[in-house]
Amino acid sequence: MKKVQIIALSLVMIFIFSAVSPIQASADPNIPEKSIQLTTDPHTGTIIVKTNLLTVKLNPTFPAFTYFYTSEDGQGILYYSGYSQLIEFNDQNGDLAFQRNETVKLISLPIFRWSITTNQITYSNGTLKEIRVTYTKVGLNREMIMKHPNIPMNYSLDALNNFTMQFVAHIYTYNFVGTIQTDNESVKYTVTPNSEMKVDIIMGNFPFVNDTDLITLRVDLRTVTTKELRIMHRIRTMNRTELVNVSENWYKTGKMERLINRLRNQTLSEIDLSNETRTGFYKWLNTATITYPGESEKLVNVSATYAPDGIGIRLFLTYPNFDSGILVHDPSIGLSEISATEPNDILSPSMQTVVFGIAIITVIAMAVIVKKRS
Repeated sequence: MKKVQIIALSLVMIFIFSAVSPIQASADPNIPEKSIQLTTDPHTGTIIVKTNLLTVKLNPTFPAFTYFYTSEDGQGILYYSGYSQLIEFNDQNGDLAFQRNETVKLISLPIFRWSITTNQITYSNGTLKEIRVTYTKVGLNREMIMKHPNIPMNYSLDALNNFTMQFVAHIYTYNFVGTIQTDNESVKYTVTPNSEMKVDIIMGNFPFVNDTDLITLRVDLRTVTTKELRIMHRIRTMNRTELVNVSENWYKTGKMERLINRLRNQTLSEIDLSNETRTGFYKWLNTATITYPGESEKLVNVSATYAPDGIGIRLFLTYPNFDSGILVHDPSIGLSEISATEPNDILSPSMQTVVFGIAIITVIAMAVIVKKRS
């Protein structure tokens, strides 16, 4: 993909491209290039996946990821993506994307109990191919519900028992080329080794209230240092970039979520979690697949809206009503560079606990907003 260098200091749309410099310039020389380390913190249960470029810490409570440059050892800028809510909505304005005044019901993902498994995938000669970490919904987290009674759970417990959800994270030692293939269409994408983690989102048997409702997955995106939040994020599509000041809070001003426009047949969209030369990113395919019982896969469109909330961006990935089918979507997180220039502010210490705390707080805040609206 092409990288865009930002030359504006306020919310703007621009059309200028520059090539990505090798991220290898930031590699940790103490870790071999084809090596991936997998460990678990014995005190917190946090799963840690580390390459020579990228370190990812996976929250043991619900699907959330803190990631940073391995060479900085968690003492610099931390990037965060956390999957916090599923929201069923009625698309009243017909844009096939979510705005909060269209909400029907919602579920906060921390109310579920998640089983986490890890696997090391190897070639036939024993060489490591990938590390895989899987979150699987296995029931309700009653302790979380008791501690945070404002977290919404306005679907019936029986319906939630049948709902299935997994997040399957992959990090590869090779240049992975994926293909989504159906009878009539195919979409190809690439996952960069050592610096990118692909996350398969798999959902089934969702208890939709109405056959015409859509569903959106809320992803909280943050960039944290010990001094301040990074206030500028980039939203990039194929030919445009929007610079967003995340210190603004549209939930206080009443401004609605904004649609992320893209070109027809554009494969990927991306949010960079800063407007600097080195950044963490969150990107996603603009298509997902749905498989119904007894039928073959079909490609469906994925729309997206966003809103800054004062500490980051809330991204809403919208999917069609998949009823009794299985939906699969493949976003990813990782690191990228516009140039090999080192940042001016390498700060400390790690803020992982604070970032995870922010995620829970924002989930509860959203719950209160929805509760007041109903």
